Amino acid sequence: MTRAFGLDLAGYSGTRSAFAEATNKGAKINATIFSCTCFSTSAEGNQCLGTVAAPSIALLKACVTAACLVVDVPIDLQLLPTPLSPKWLWELAERPVDHAFDAMPPLASLLGACVARFAHLGRAAGTNSQLGTTLFET
Repeated sequence: MTRAFGLDLAGYSGTRSAFAEATNKGAKINATIFSCTCFSTSAEGNQCLGTVAAPSIALLKACVTAACLVVDVPIDLQLLPTPLSPKWLWELAERPVDHAFDAMPPLASLLGACVARFAHLGRAAGTNSQLGTTLFET
């Protein structure tokens, strides 16, 4: 049996984010979408970061230990917002992959909060080194 987890952070600061587990046995794939997780809990900016982040850090560690986790948020920012030797204006706000596929810039107002929060979780959980092995950006 193969197992993977998915995390949709569309509403990370609200209650619209989703967490899922997929398993397969042979040709059959089962998906479970969890509606009440720490990632779908609303948090205000004046709440203690440690208290709010602790359950998410624990879940993140558990996922990358047990299987792989795919997340829909930019993880590897590739020196944004201060690239070493930018030639093009877009390099200040976009990674080459974002520019090539006309994607939303990782630091854009609607996405930037998710990027910052998930970056904190990855550092605190110690999972950033697993990018490309058990942690994937979609």
